[in-house]
Amino acid sequence: MKYIVTNNEDEQQIKRAEDSEKAIQRGLEAIMNNELSRRWLYDRLQTFAHMDASSHVPGCSDSTAFNEGARSVGQAIIIEIRDTYPNQYMKMLEDSLFDD
Repeated sequence: MKYIVTNNEDEQQIKRAEDSEKAIQRGLEAIMNNELSRRWLYDRLQTFAHMDASSHVPGCSDSTAFNEGARSVGQAIIIEIRDTYPNQYMKMLEDSLFDD
């Protein structure tokens, strides 16, 4: 979980936030450096974040809005991965899209 600094003069809070960010990055790196983890993440993004499917639900604006919210979360995850680990992002696509 990301630690929020509420007092930028409190060195303990700053250290906790930095440690939290490093832990998040280590976790993402572990996922992106493992083929099975990349495949799992890609599948979850496709299934739950509607990344390559229409989020529109005819006649139900609430469901469409819900699906668009899920898509926004998926987009944020993809942008972070793509910007931080571009080579592993491409591997994730290759792993998932070009199965033999």
